[in-house]
This record gives sequence, structure tokens and C-alpha cells, in this order.
Amino acid sequence: MPAHFLVASFLALLFVVVGWYTTVFAQASTLSNYAWSSNIGWVSMSDPVGTNYGVTLTRTGAQYVLSGYAWSSNIGWVRFGGVSGCPSPNPVDGTCDPTVDTSDGAITGWARACSVYASGCSGSLAANSVRGGWDGWISLNWRNTGSGPLYGWWLTGSRIEGFAWGGPVIGWLSAEGTGYQVNTNFPPPTASIEVSVNGGAPVSTSPVDIFPGDELELNWISDAISCSSLTSGDLDPADTDTFSTGSVPVGSDNTVPEPIDGGEVVYSVFCDGLTGSVSDSITVRTLSTVIELEVIPTVTDIGGMVEIVWDVRGNDPTACSLSGPGGFSAALSTASGSMMSPAVQGESTYNATCGSNGFNPGASQDATVRITGTLIET
Repeated sequence: MPAHFLVASFLALLFVVVGWYTTVFAQASTLSNYAWSSNIGWVSMSDPVGTNYGVTLTRTGAQYVLSGYAWSSNIGWVRFGGVSGCPSPNPVDGTCDPTVDTSDGAITGWARACSVYASGCSGSLAANSVRGGWDGWISLNWRNTGSGPLYGWWLTGSRIEGFAWGGPVIGWLSAEGTGYQVNTNFPPPTASIEVSVNGGAPVSTSPVDIFPGDELELNWISDAISCSSLTSGDLDPADTDTFSTGSVPVGSDNTVPEPIDGGEVVYSVFCDGLTGSVSDSITVRTLSTVIELEVIPTVTDIGGMVEIVWDVRGNDPTACSLSGPGGFSAALSTASGSMMSPAVQGESTYNATCGSNGFNPGASQDATVRITGTLIET
């Protein structure tokens, strides 16, 4: 492939990737419903009657973070994100912010009760006598400290599950239980795959028809975390090209295996995200009529019969027919099959012919049976 084409393709892909990450990969959704503590009761994750407050799950690129405020009628506001000075940073990005570990959905980091401050939700703490020695920190996962019982909030699909630890005042803060469930309302991931033929505009509607020798490039885009690939159909076993996403959610591959002449291949991407899984596929057909015709056996006695075996690819078999000596003819109704010939009276050549079908050109193929004792030229 020419170097200038590779450079142009790379720059075009870079533009797509940057644009995609700054648009589709910037998503946000406000949590809904309540968490529960047996010490302080319900903690509302968002305003149940309006939009005055709420905890928001935001995705930027591959990073998910929680920010905003929850409300408790007993201890007041609880702040997620934008806090500092926590007992230990979260293990994902080294901050105090509640951040999702995309490898398993664990929500690490801290929230903090605003009631421990002298005023507002930042600055100096209230006197120890006012807050009873409590620092207001709520650990969202045991991984913050790497010790203690195994607890934590986890993002699973559109739900938050598990327990956080709020010290002696809050105790265990559960995100789910009988009759309640904290939801993220985050949409499931999306994915699409397209194919470009000979550097042309991407096409996403199947089937995509190509001709022998055409060059393919597959492009996929997903807002999931990672994508894998699968190629199935009529492939040349000798073709060493492979379609690979490299596990990335956005990319392009121009070294994919192409369908054999008259064949059909399905290219698929399977993408996994914290809020679900998604797949997409596209079918590509090589427009070329291919006929395989043989006679079994290839040598017989006068008066013998042979089996005529055919296989047609890339054309409607009803547009194909068999013919042979003595006025023998037969219309085909299946893409592959066989039939017995009439009694052979001498060396006989049988022919399979398929007419053109739309953009697909026709084709013709012969197979010859010889008579026992006939000299076979080489």
C-alpha cells in the first residue's frame, strides 16, 4: 500500500479517535434512589422531586468517577469528589475521588460527610467536641487501605452494589437491599463496525458487495472498555491475514482476510463495558461466480453411468444448468448437489453454466469422463 495512503489513513483515524473520545466518551448520569445505614437511615443519592442535588457518575475516556452530593436527614450533605486529605488515596488514580476500577467495577476512593466541617463542605473541621472525634470519611472500598474486611461498592451494569464503611457514626452504608437499589442510569455501551472498499466511504449496511482484488478496511467504534473480534465464513485457508481489534474500543484494520471468490464473510466486534456488553457485525460478499464440477468416476465403460457433482458459489443456483452429449440437460435448484448421468456412449464432457446475476458475472465449468482403455493425453 502506498506510504501516502497509510499516512492519510492514520491521520483520518487519529481525527476520529480524538473526536470520539471527546464526545461519545464524555458521558454523565445522575445516580437514583437511596442507600441505607442502620445508624443514620436513608441516604438519598439524588433529589427525588427535582434536580437540586445528586451524585453523578461521569465517564471521560476510559475513566469513571463519582461527584456531587447525597443527602441524609440525620447527618446532612455527603460529598463525593473534590475532597482531599483522605486517610489514603484510592489505588486507581492516587486521589481521594471515588473512581471506578474498570477491570472489575470496584468503586474506590472516599466520600465525606459535610457535617464535620466548621462551615460548608470544605476548610477547617469543626471542634472535636462538636463532631465527637469523627472525621466524616466514608471509605467506598477496602482497597483504599488494603486491609480490614473485604467490603466495597461495585458498579455492575446499571447498578451499584455492596457496602461502604462510614466509621462509628454511619457504620455500613449499603447500596442495595430488600426494596431499595442505587442505580446509575448509565446507558449500556454501543458499538458499530463499518467497512471501506478501496479507500472509499465507510459502509455499515450488510451485505457489502466487492469484486476480486478489492482492498478492505474495517473500522469499529464503541464506548465500551474493550473490544474483541471474530471472522467467520468463506475464507482462504492459505490467507494469513487476520482481523484484530487489539482489544481497543476504537480502531481500524486494513489487513483483514477477504472472502474467497463467490464467498461471504461476517466480521464481528464484541465489546465489554462496565454497564454491559454489545456486539455488531457486517457481511462482505465477493461477487464472482465460482463453479466446481466433477464426474465420479472419471473413467468408465461404454454404457456406464457417472455421478455429476457440482458446487456453485456467488450466484443463484436457479440461474445455472447442466448440459452434456446426446441432448442431456438439467436445471439446478441447489447450490451444491449431484445427479447420475445417462448411459455414457463415449468420451463425454459435461458442462455447468451460470448466467450473470445482477452485478455478478456468469461462469462456466467442464468435467470430462473417458472410456476405459482410452489414451489420456498429458
